[in-house]
Amino acid sequence: MILENISSSLRIAHETLPEFLEVYPSRFLPTRKEWDGRKVRIIDEPERELKRLQRTRLLRSFQRWGFHHPRAYAGPQGRNHVAAARQHLGAQWIINRDVYNAFPSVTPQMMHTELVSRGFRPEVVKALVTLFTLRGRIPQGSPLSNIALNLAFYRIDHQLSTLCGRLGLNYTRYADDINVSCAKSRRGRRVRIPDLCQEIESAIRSVGVEVNSNKKRKRGFQGLEKVKVVHGCMVSGDDYVLLAPNHETRLIALAEKYPRRAKSVSSEGLRLFWKKRSQLVGFAWCASQLDDRQLVKHVWQKIYLGDRILDNRLVRDGAIRAGERWFMMAIDGVVNRWMKVRRVHRPRALGLESVS
Repeated sequence: MILENISSSLRIAHETLPEFLEVYPSRFLPTRKEWDGRKVRIIDEPERELKRLQRTRLLRSFQRWGFHHPRAYAGPQGRNHVAAARQHLGAQWIINRDVYNAFPSVTPQMMHTELVSRGFRPEVVKALVTLFTLRGRIPQGSPLSNIALNLAFYRIDHQLSTLCGRLGLNYTRYADDINVSCAKSRRGRRVRIPDLCQEIESAIRSVGVEVNSNKKRKRGFQGLEKVKVVHGCMVSGDDYVLLAPNHETRLIALAEKYPRRAKSVSSEGLRLFWKKRSQLVGFAWCASQLDDRQLVKHVWQKIYLGDRILDNRLVRDGAIRAGERWFMMAIDGVVNRWMKVRRVHRPRALGLESVS
């Protein structure tokens, strides 16, 4: 039944699904390494057409079929890191464990073992392993990566949610970030923190992955701290989820720089500026899920200001027409037109005559 649903989602005949799966790995771009500001990530990005197919058809289907555990918040439609953080508002203490190199650590054999243990038929297991793994790992850069991780970590979610339910604790997992907390209103037998930490780490290692010791040392247990952080959100109060102080400082700094960069960006740097804008808009969208409306308003005001500045520059140089927005157009076309206009007008601006 699952194979028929996959074929239906792809809008292809069921008989041609094996052919699609056979060429599926070849439709990914070569592996590249990318620095995200904290560490180097291995990116296996699908080609544009395959990525659109994954996002618009396969992802929505997998979200409907409920491959994820109820306590997994990355991947399912309508869930995000803020919804996960809300489960820990006003906690007495929080235990955090992060999986070390989660996506590269999940091999096809590990995915195969987890799918078989959940009762999938052999032909279904083979198809899902092909869709969810590539080059010996879960591909980062694919829209299906979080769905794949939810399948691989289903056993972790089941073990820890059962344990926390028995002890009256709160459990959430967002991608590779695992959190267990104790509410202030909890009543019942006392929890031994060292034993609980050991059980959490045992559950993580049971699927063949390791705990990130660096993050465990930095923020593995939050007890007496006034500022408690879960999934990058501050949950110290009882009512509001706010952006963690370090993330808030970074977001404000990026927003303040955006209009200044819009005044000085050149045609050669427009592609990079477009990537910076996409990053800033993504941060602003994440912040909009929180309860700090003033912060979100300030960030969007800076984005709109920077866009107006750059739009006016491009209109004045003839790269776009009045009323067009530069970020809504094909960026390569804008760059090429702007570079062409600058080459034509540069001799005049310098007071030089072109030699024919």
